[in-house]
Amino acid sequence: MECIIPRLVSSKFSQRVEEEKIYRRLCRKVYSTLPRELRDIVYSYVLLEDINRVVEVSAIRPTPTQIIECFDDFEEPEAQFWDERRLGKGMKRELAETWYRSCHFNICGPFHMLERFLVEDRWSTGLIPQEFVSNVHISVSQEDKDVECLLKLLDLKPKAKISIYLYRKGWMTRTKVLSASDFFLQLLKQIFPVLHQLRVEKRPFTLILDPPKRTTRKSFASGAHRTTIIRNKDCYHIPTAECMDFTPKGILTAVSLSYFQSRDFDA
Repeated sequence: MECIIPRLVSSKFSQRVEEEKIYRRLCRKVYSTLPRELRDIVYSYVLLEDINRVVEVSAIRPTPTQIIECFDDFEEPEAQFWDERRLGKGMKRELAETWYRSCHFNICGPFHMLERFLVEDRWSTGLIPQEFVSNVHISVSQEDKDVECLLKLLDLKPKAKISIYLYRKGWMTRTKVLSASDFFLQLLKQIFPVLHQLRVEKRPFTLILDPPKRTTRKSFASGAHRTTIIRNKDCYHIPTAECMDFTPKGILTAVSLSYFQSRDFDA
């Protein structure tokens, strides 16, 4: 028995070494032989579980070097997919580019971390994320005081899709009650400098309100709820492109009157 165990360990080690060699040869072959268009298809297959994934950018970081914190149902891609020793630097960078292009990034206040997110690569490949991020979802509540930081959205590539979700945070925290229209007017005034600049720069953006039905008791901290909103289900889109009067009041007039029926919020 004492003789068998070392042989088994040696055999498994040799097998693992051989598998690593095959993996590295395969990656080198794919990277050197296939054109970029076909390599991108391969990367999409490798990252299949992450395509259209909703990823949260958080000021509260899991480690000092990370600013991306994932939703409850998010699992990190398998480590082997990001092992530079296997992939090589070039392939790992291209894989990271595909990841940034494919994910939907949700950003909640405070927004001071936005600048860092746009320039620091989660995967340490040396790329600049803002050059590849294609989908950003901003969630703004009445408690956010640093919305001017959102002007950094202008550093994204021109065709990046930006959606801004206006929502009410908290429940019955104060005694003053506002009509839904007055509440969202206040919120629009708060975020308007950013909206105005996005429009001036002709950046595509979507403005979203809470779902038309009374769902304000539902916790926005719920990953499933936020994912539903971010994927534009059961929510109200303001047709900002049709606003001739692009002011907070003008934007609000574009909202259907039926949206505000039987809705009110505490200030």
